[in-house]
Amino acid sequence: NTNQVAWTNADAHGTVTYNNVIKTYDVSVAKTLVRNTSDTENFHFNASYILDQKEVQLFADPDSFIVTSGETNHAALTGIPGGAVLTITEEENDDYDTTVSIGDGTETVGKEISFTVTKDVTAEFTNTLKSYPVKFVKVDQDGNAGVVAATFNLVNTTNSYSLGSNLQAYDNAGSTGVFYTSGGTYEPL
Repeated sequence: NTNQVAWTNADAHGTVTYNNVIKTYDVSVAKTLVRNTSDTENFHFNASYILDQKEVQLFADPDSFIVTSGETNHAALTGIPGGAVLTITEEENDDYDTTVSIGDGTETVGKEISFTVTKDVTAEFTNTLKSYPVKFVKVDQDGNAGVVAATFNLVNTTNSYSLGSNLQAYDNAGSTGVFYTSGGTYEPL
């Protein structure tokens, strides 16, 4: 729509003042963490938007905003102009596979999402701990698998996870465990 003013009397004088205000919206960022512990973890994000072909960086490098797993940050991205194309990027963390959605149920794989801001919305980032299946098979001195029953006691470097007798190999099938990566090492899941 355009705002128009028409004068019906040519001798009329006056001033017309337009106060154009861009409607703004708030974007919240939520973090869900899928892994084997309930401990919280902080994740760092950056954001920028493009409006009228001009990019606005919302956080100066190396600053970012933080979202704690299990929580939603409602304060970091407020007052985003309607019609702006907002990009939210989670900083790299190779221990997790990440998906993100913005309320319509469609998930995007990756640590970044861009969308046109038209309403208040929540961007939901879900990080799933990467895991790796591992098979354990007891082999005797002649290389024969599963001849003797074996119990594998697995602990991580901090001894905080112990699978004890959960991994037992009684036959050639062996026993399967799952590990995840943590700081460049592999830990039992």
